[in-house]
Amino acid sequence: MPQQVDLTKNHLLHGDCLLLSKMIPDQTIDLILDDPPFPGKTENFSSRMDSLDMIECVSLDLYLSWWDRVCQEKARILKKKGWFIFKSDDFTSKLIYQITQKYFDYYGDIVWDKIAISMGYSIRKRHELLCFYRLKNHTHYFKKPCNIPSLLNETDIVRLLKIQKGIWGIDPIHINQTPTLLWAPIIDRFCPESGIIADFFMGSGSIPIAMRKLNSKRRYWGCEITNTDQNSYVDYAKAEFKKTTQIKITTQQTLF
Repeated sequence: MPQQVDLTKNHLLHGDCLLLSKMIPDQTIDLILDDPPFPGKTENFSSRMDSLDMIECVSLDLYLSWWDRVCQEKARILKKKGWFIFKSDDFTSKLIYQITQKYFDYYGDIVWDKIAISMGYSIRKRHELLCFYRLKNHTHYFKKPCNIPSLLNETDIVRLLKIQKGIWGIDPIHINQTPTLLWAPIIDRFCPESGIIADFFMGSGSIPIAMRKLNSKRRYWGCEITNTDQNSYVDYAKAEFKKTTQIKITTQQTLF
């Protein structure tokens, strides 16, 4: 039995999410918020497949088998009144829907419109999705039934520039680095002031940094397995998290 982690502290870890999450006790997480890898032919994705020794091309069957184990582990650690929210795209969200529904109830999507995006080597959509799920047989976090757009000021489209060179005053270290303003209102609305967030795919740390900027008593547990050419994304995330100034982000600042 793995040694249990102290969730009164923040943890930004380097390693395999399916191994490290075993340290989290059952039903202790208020919000699972992350950005899972999409299925595809990339080295970064294959390195996240928890030591399956895949090199380049990952089959959809293998991806779905891996996602099933991820969902099972997330369902174990999430509180009955907690939320599971993740970023996805049209194809992946449909692909994983049935497996996710084995453990969670689907509540809806919000569209992230990136406003502008370069074409690159293929035709790409300029939007992605934020998918909202809750445990089967969950207990209500809110006092009355609700829909997702109404919780975020009656909008189901968030228009927010993605992080590119020269945008937001920083150069991205991660290929899919997201602005903290994407995550902050979700953390503020779906995680209690003293709650705990789990993030299985931390990347360069946008979610823990967003949490810290909210100036609350929330705690964070997250992990990332991939590296940059020089060091791990975790090293960068830890450094940014440590120096982030705690400032209260208002609803107007979040653009929701």
